[in-house]
Amino acid sequence: VLARKNRVIDYAKKAPVHPDPLDYEDVNSSGSFSDAEAVYLAPVDEDAINSVYEKTGKSNPLLRLNCGACGYESCRDNAIAVARGLAEPEMCMPYMRRLAQQRTDKIIETSPTAIVILDEELNMISMNPAFKKMFMCNNEILGRKISYLIDSEGFEKLVAGTTDTYRSIKSKYGKRYHEVLYALPQEHQYVGLFTDISQVRLDSDQLGLIKRQTVEQAKELLAHQIKFSQEMAHYLGKSTAQNEEMVKQLIDFYESEK
Repeated sequence: VLARKNRVIDYAKKAPVHPDPLDYEDVNSSGSFSDAEAVYLAPVDEDAINSVYEKTGKSNPLLRLNCGACGYESCRDNAIAVARGLAEPEMCMPYMRRLAQQRTDKIIETSPTAIVILDEELNMISMNPAFKKMFMCNNEILGRKISYLIDSEGFEKLVAGTTDTYRSIKSKYGKRYHEVLYALPQEHQYVGLFTDISQVRLDSDQLGLIKRQTVEQAKELLAHQIKFSQEMAHYLGKSTAQNEEMVKQLIDFYESEK
């Protein structure tokens, strides 16, 4: 305010001083705001209000949050202002949020990339048309584990927290595909992006990735077999010792009877 006042004072000092300010008495400086008042106070019928509700997705009274983010005290006040041309539907934050979500859903639905979303138990809760086409499935499998359809190794690593993102090249149903998996921690969900590369000639980097994956899987399998063999040896040894002790006790028993 002080800066604006100083600019006005500076401008007034530079302006030529009129010898007699009374010469401006005949200047008409009056104004009328009757038109604006007429617009502001114009009656709005219920049909117009309901039309605004329908446009902004508030036909259901439960969706009229009266949050005040638009600057009006209630959704009804906002709808009346929109009907009078004094406000825009886009001033409603929940309405704009729904629009953004709808656009996101549209992008996912039309994406050529196969997309699947899993819950924290790795059950499939959503999939786009590209995913259904790639893996020859439909919405009937929603609610099932992802392992019912494809290899779930990457998702299991995300759940275990060993990695934030997972990339690999795999084959299924006669197709070779590249997968990128990541977690949505706040939503407790996991997202998988799959690209069909069956017709793509792999370069050295991709071949290297497949080789590394194969080696890692072979190491995991070998470690699992070694652990299994050790545990089996332990149980067999324990069982053999117990059986030996039992046979010895039986022999001692029969010898004592003689």
